[in-house]
Amino acid sequence: MEKYEDARRFYRNALGQGLAHAGRDGMLNALLAQCQDSLDRGSFEEAYSVSSEALALAPQDSRFSEIRCSALEGMGKTDDALSCYDQVLSSGQWSAKAKEAKSLLLTRLGQEELAAGNVSLALEWLEQARLLDPQNQDAAQFQAKALSRRGDLLYKDGQYALAAESYEAALAFSSNEPSALEGKRKALEALSSLSRSNDSADLARENKLEKESSPEKKLESSESARYLEMAEEYMGRGSISSALQSVNRSLQADMGREDAWLLQSEILLSLGNNSQS
Repeated sequence: MEKYEDARRFYRNALGQGLAHAGRDGMLNALLAQCQDSLDRGSFEEAYSVSSEALALAPQDSRFSEIRCSALEGMGKTDDALSCYDQVLSSGQWSAKAKEAKSLLLTRLGQEELAAGNVSLALEWLEQARLLDPQNQDAAQFQAKALSRRGDLLYKDGQYALAAESYEAALAFSSNEPSALEGKRKALEALSSLSRSNDSADLARENKLEKESSPEKKLESSESARYLEMAEEYMGRGSISSALQSVNRSLQADMGREDAWLLQSEILLSLGNNSQS
């Protein structure tokens, strides 16, 4: 710290002696060195304070703006750090290092959300990080893990097609991601099994429709209706026994006739009442 104070006094003297340009540049260099040293030592509050002092002297110097962003991040003020990086990047005077730094911060946020089980939010942070710095391999790796985790959730919910898509997206970022490889295999197997099951159900429905529309089935239905009509006529005449025989023949021809079953119940009830009387 003492060497930086000596440098400051020296450049203040230069300013006082009319050497404004040299004094200002020298002061900024001294402040920059102190900022870097503070960051290296983890003294983020000091780095923030010194960078603010430098920005008061040179508001457009992006070097100190970027240092202040790093200091805010180190102090745990994540929202302020993100806002700081946004201001730097929107100024048009940023360095490639500023993009990389913000991308790394977004990656860390995505990693934390993924660890907490907040998959959707993790994917949002990681996507921003990757778009900001396409060379950020950590962002790509964690995005693959997050997509694989989303695939697991979709698979558990029975949404096998969407799960397979999520696993495939994960493999696009990391072709060797173990969880995505295994998840994709399970999802495709589930889809295949579901497809076979659906095919069997469709075939059964087709067979049923074909059987119901066959000439034999139509003949059975016609005979059933004829016997049912006879049973109703016998009932109207009071010939209960003949009505029962006819309705039984109607059911033999077509066991699915609900009206025949209903009439049979009425006939049996009538027979029961007659026997009691």
